[in-house]
Order: sequence, then C-alpha cells, then structure tokens
Amino acid sequence: MVLGVTADSVNEKIKDVNAQIESLNKEIKQYQSQISETNQQSNTLANLIKELTLTRDKLLKETKQTEKKITATNLVINTLNDDIGERQKSISNSESAMNKMLRDLQLKDSDTIVEKILSKNNLNDANREYNNIITVNEKLRAFIVDIKYLKVSSLSG
Repeated sequence: MVLGVTADSVNEKIKDVNAQIESLNKEIKQYQSQISETNQQSNTLANLIKELTLTRDKLLKETKQTEKKITATNLVINTLNDDIGERQKSISNSESAMNKMLRDLQLKDSDTIVEKILSKNNLNDANREYNNIITVNEKLRAFIVDIKYLKVSSLSG
C-alpha cells in the first residue's frame, strides 16, 4: 500500500467506528427508554390531573344541585305553612260563624218548636217558621261538616 494505510488498520478503524456506533445506539436506546418512561409518567400525571379536575367539577355540580334541592324544599315548606295558615283561618272563621249562629238560635229558642209554630196566626206563617227552623238546622249541620273536613284535611294535608 502506498499511502501507508493497510487493510488491517482500515478494518481496525471500521471496527472502532462500528463500536462507537454500537455505543451510540445503546445510548440512544437508553434515551428512548427514558423518554418513554417520562411520557408514561407525564401521561399518568396528566390523567391524574384531569381526573382530579373532573372530580372537583362533579362535586361542585353536586353541591349546586343540593343547594337547589334545599331551595325547592324550602319553597314547599313555605307553601305548606301558608296553606296551613289559610286553613286555620278558615276553621276559625267557620267556628266563629257557627258560634254566632248558635247564639242566635239560643236567643230565639226560648220557645219550643211547637210553641213557635202554634203561636203563628195562620198556616202559612207556621209553615214558614218550620222551614226556617229546618234551614237553620241544615246550615248548622253543614258548618259542622265543613269544620270537621277542614280540621281533618289540615291534619293530613
């Protein structure tokens, strides 16, 4: 060889370069492995952050939903309280009207029914008095039924 380079030295250089390439391939594989590991860790952390964010958002919505349910329940309670108040007022008014009717009956009832009918001058007046007594009794029964209904419905309603 003229240039002073022998086949052995070229082979030696090729082996040396191949060894360096092999060494670089090993380092590249190590870096690739580290990159993959880092990506997995990154994905795991990203997934964890995403999961935590979604869980937080869900809890916030559940809290808001619970607040809305409480508001709706309070509205129902207020409506029921108003309804109870109205029914109590209606019962009180009916009781007052019935008490007034009973007082009026008591004032007029110093005479018996027979005495009232016989005290009338003619049959027409006696019939009218009898019908008035029946009407008052029917109204009194209706008041009693209404009051019982209002009391029962206010207790169950």
